[in-house]
Amino acid sequence: MWAKLFEKISFDDFVYYSPQTKESDYLILPGENGNAYLPTSLAYKNILGNIPPRVIRNTLKAWTTEMGSNNENNTVSIAFMADGPYGVVVLK
Repeated sequence: MWAKLFEKISFDDFVYYSPQTKESDYLILPGENGNAYLPTSLAYKNILGNIPPRVIRNTLKAWTTEMGSNNENNTVSIAFMADGPYGVVVLK
């Protein structure tokens, strides 16, 4: 399953986030820990609410800052699967 995903996107551009995943489990999961994009008070909490949109928004904000907001050659697209245990962030 992971091999098919990483044929499509770079490992460096993958952010994994699931509110049900324990902090210790992120050590064995591929990609960047999505909790890094949450305020400390919300990280590693089993709360669905508005956390996935926060992760997406903060990921986009961090990538835009890293790439430079005026760089027209960089396009960020996100695939978010609300019914699964993961979201895939793709930097094109």
